Amino acid sequence: MGERGVAAGAVDASEQPAMRFEHVSFSYEGHVALDDVSFQVMPGELVALSGPNGCGKSTVMRLASGLDFASAGTVAVLGQRVDATTMSDLRTAKRLHQRAGLVFQNPDSQLFCPSVYEEVAFGPRQMGLGEDEVARRVTDTLALFGLAGFEERSPWRLSGGEKRRVALAAIVSMGPELLMLDELVDGLDVESLGRVADFIESYVAAGGTVLVTTHHHDHVRLPEARHVVMDAHHRIA
Repeated sequence: MGERGVAAGAVDASEQPAMRFEHVSFSYEGHVALDDVSFQVMPGELVALSGPNGCGKSTVMRLASGLDFASAGTVAVLGQRVDATTMSDLRTAKRLHQRAGLVFQNPDSQLFCPSVYEEVAFGPRQMGLGEDEVARRVTDTLALFGLAGFEERSPWRLSGGEKRRVALAAIVSMGPELLMLDELVDGLDVESLGRVADFIESYVAAGGTVLVTTHHHDHVRLPEARHVVMDAHHRIA
């Protein structure tokens, strides 16, 4: 926003999908995780990527976030190609991670600060925001996810569902354009799931884009979602 020029690896964003996988394959240690996967998510869309455990859903999230890179094919997120070359530019990588936020399946892989406040404040501080704005974002985001009063608590002493909500709050506090939520249902009780589902509905209504992965076909209240299904062969069904 307001930066001059075009970032390395950027493509024309006009009419571009928020996320595009084109003939993407990925293998590690001889194991195929994705096999010729193609799909896209348009801006302002809610997409639920479902399929059995081990089909490659989490791998899609990792490739879209630049944590791994496709063995073949093209991955593009918010008009930015995501590959080893473009993500080696630290400014490009940081910008992408602020605009496209990933909430991991296991929140213990994401949480690292000594308090909930510091956890949610970390991203806005990395964006260079002043402390008044950081405090406002932390307060608003914690209230949004029913975590007001948790500021001084240690993330490690929270329940699984509370950890999931803190991890989500830490991403939402940066104001991303795209949210990637890996296995949304896991660890959330009914009340927490309802709160998160309400947030997703409001976020999309306001123009945000969401990709959710889940293997719980019948337990996610996302009635407006477009469903993309993967099969046990690591392909789009």
